[in-house]
Amino acid sequence: MTIFPQGEVAPARRDYDLFAGYIRPLGRGSRAVMGNALLDNPDDVLRTQSHGRGVRLYEDLERDPHLFACLSSRKLAVAGQPWRIVPAASDPEGQMVADFCRETLLRANLREGLTALLDAILKGFAVCELMWEIRGGRIVLSDFRPRAQHRFAFDDAGQLRLLTPESPVDGEPLPERKFVVFAYGSKTGSPYGLGLGSKLYWPIWFKKHGLKYWMVFAERFGAPTVIGKYPPGASAEQQAALLEAIGAIQQETGIKIPDTMRIELLEATRSSSVNTYAELLAYTNAEVSKVVLGQTLTTQEGSSGSYSLGKVHAEVRADIIRADAAALAETLTRSVVCWLCEFNFPGRAPARFEFVPEGEAAGVDAAQRDRVLFRELGLPVARRHLYAKYGVPEPAANEPLLGEPQVSSQVLSQGASR
Repeated sequence: MTIFPQGEVAPARRDYDLFAGYIRPLGRGSRAVMGNALLDNPDDVLRTQSHGRGVRLYEDLERDPHLFACLSSRKLAVAGQPWRIVPAASDPEGQMVADFCRETLLRANLREGLTALLDAILKGFAVCELMWEIRGGRIVLSDFRPRAQHRFAFDDAGQLRLLTPESPVDGEPLPERKFVVFAYGSKTGSPYGLGLGSKLYWPIWFKKHGLKYWMVFAERFGAPTVIGKYPPGASAEQQAALLEAIGAIQQETGIKIPDTMRIELLEATRSSSVNTYAELLAYTNAEVSKVVLGQTLTTQEGSSGSYSLGKVHAEVRADIIRADAAALAETLTRSVVCWLCEFNFPGRAPARFEFVPEGEAAGVDAAQRDRVLFRELGLPVARRHLYAKYGVPEPAANEPLLGEPQVSSQVLSQGASR
């Protein structure tokens, strides 16, 4: 008999370096069942720059319009993909299980749930609470409810804990199959993941402060400085009147002053600084685009480039989106779909959630459209057109066939005669 190693050998609690100084024992009043220590988020930026705010530091980053646009593009590209539930191949009635899961998710706010879980891309992990209910004798999912990340922590067994007013330090244990967690980007197995916020913080910080100094520059040098000159011996009242006239220049179309006084405009000449600030902001925006989307040409106009280079950039973005979709689908399969199957079909192999690849989705849409045109509406069409369209070789006259044609014989005969 082959002996294979069982159990976990290198859990987080045995990491002597990564979490050193960031593991604290649970309090005596803790109701934790698994684990004996609470992990802090190992993100270096959160440790050094959040000043106790934790992951909420990254919420401020989304105020930047360019970063918000890049993140929205990436998240919506995943959440908007068509999806399907694939039955277990080992279950002869797996299609019935898959259909049940599909109908349940169609009735729930799945799109909102997907978008909320993809918040892990920036912050490392995202949490949704699952609202279960009984409908028609079955346990179904009625709602995904997004929850803020700063309300949660993990113990060293990877179990999610809720930080509450009653237990703000240790947190409270949570029931099983109630919360779905999507973790992103961790290379060490940390349940907190490692979001892009750690890479985006400094470019956004420099951009924000560069923009602040640019506004100061614009205020100082954007408009000419007004200089008022009065003759020697002018009284205090005359000097005050001159100051009022200078102030009125910014609001009035015309002013009046005595002919013994003069007002001049001193033009700013530091034009080179404008390019410095503009280049700084363009650089930081490009860095943000590369971190979030892997390239720049799908969000910014390049100074040089070509159609082929644009295609390469678009393919890089598509690769990232496919990776996000695969990771999110795996999480949904292990949690929501698996739990639906366990609740309603115990003992059966669970179905699988997956996003339909772009090319395959286009082919399915085209096939459904052709079905309506050729079968339901009876539009005549040559068979060789369909074989050529879908890249399927036309069978020879006496060649054995795997299945009967799904279009009516009348349509096929009409198409063949044309």
